[in-house]
Amino acid sequence: MRLPYEYGMRSNDADGDPVIVMSTNEAHDRAAADAWCRTRRAWQEEREITPDVTLMRRLPDGEWEEDPGWKSEITTWEAGCARIEAAPTDEARRDARSELDAWVEFKTTARETGQIRVKVRDYSAEAPWGVGLTNPVVRAIVISAYCVVCGCPRGMPRRIHQCDDGVHYWPDVWNNPCGHTDMYEAVIKEAEEFAPAGRITLFGEYDESSGEAG
Repeated sequence: MRLPYEYGMRSNDADGDPVIVMSTNEAHDRAAADAWCRTRRAWQEEREITPDVTLMRRLPDGEWEEDPGWKSEITTWEAGCARIEAAPTDEARRDARSELDAWVEFKTTARETGQIRVKVRDYSAEAPWGVGLTNPVVRAIVISAYCVVCGCPRGMPRRIHQCDDGVHYWPDVWNNPCGHTDMYEAVIKEAEEFAPAGRITLFGEYDESSGEAG
């Protein structure tokens, strides 16, 4: 999918003035620009230089803006580190570190594989409203790790407890840093196209008692 945005790296030049550079061959390749920025930022951190690298994006002939996915990741990382430092007890510190580690693992896997696994309610597999008993169907599917609208990384899924007509079920929800909202119906359709042979990837039977799929 060709993204509508052009991407570049903003950093300071020798005089300390911010400049934005971009690859003319990969201007629309967010992943390449993201990797470029990460490499530069890591180089600065290794040399104890205050990082000044930012992933930028713009619509053709438009204004440059900080990529919302990049901004969200930096903010989340810094907030997680701050929580660890400010934790009042060893237990709280372990919890904060575990939470940050889980987020890092999710982001790393998503970046390496280009996909994420989510559990969503599949209304199309249920009886029509008003016909029979309510029986929520939750599917475990694989979708792209990136927003289909703008190409920014999707947010980290989190499990929630919901109840419909007295029936309890546990789907995932996530907030995309770019602000685009994923609807269950749309991501199920995406999974059908994304999965090999056009099939929804189903990881196991849903267990109502635990909210888990095998």
